[in-house]
Amino acid sequence: MFVRKVLGIVAGQLIVTFVILIGASYSEGGFGDFCRSLGCFITSIFVYMFSIIALLCSKGLRHSVPFNYIVLLIFTLSLSFMVAGITAYLTPESVIMAIGVLMLVLTSMATVFMCIENKA
Repeated sequence: MFVRKVLGIVAGQLIVTFVILIGASYSEGGFGDFCRSLGCFITSIFVYMFSIIALLCSKGLRHSVPFNYIVLLIFTLSLSFMVAGITAYLTPESVIMAIGVLMLVLTSMATVFMCIENKA
């Protein structure tokens, strides 16, 4: 049950990241320029640092169910906007190809981990 929950959270984080990355690479003027801006990048770095420090330092925050999901969402969004600033310079085809390769590798790894018997 725990492994499914963790894989669900990671899948949700990847979906949010993929949507932002594809939006930044397809949008030439609006969203892509916003992600490329220095203000977006600096804000993303500070929000990223705040969220990771909050998760690492506060044991109560890590173990309280609604708040840790909120901080994980903030962490995911800040990291996504940092990476989107880079992918805004790339072609949409290369971004989609990289996402496809990552999905193939992660699906293969998850399948192998589910098929291997537990020796512990």
